[in-house]
Amino acid sequence: MKKMHLLTVGYVDYAFDTLSAAATVLAALSKAVEVDRCPDRRGVYIPSKEDRKATLLLEANQQVDLMPKVKKPLGLPAPKRNTVECPACENVSVVRGTTCQSCGTLVR
Repeated sequence: MKKMHLLTVGYVDYAFDTLSAAATVLAALSKAVEVDRCPDRRGVYIPSKEDRKATLLLEANQQVDLMPKVKKPLGLPAPKRNTVECPACENVSVVRGTTCQSCGTLVR
């Protein structure tokens, strides 16, 4: 759990470490003009005719449970080419036709 500052924009919540970062985003969003795409021309936007007010809410010092970091899998060494596991000790990679280095068994 970590104390962070939450900014709610519509139905989406954003968490910030510092209050100044959250306030900067809030100030930028409050000055934004809502636009709609022009249906006649591609790439042209016009100011929205509807008066849709987005919810902007800033809550300071809220408890946020951050997601745990995913542990990286162990980087095990790749098996050597043309090797098999020894049938006797089962833990050593041995080239076929040679003897195992740990138990001395001939591997075919």
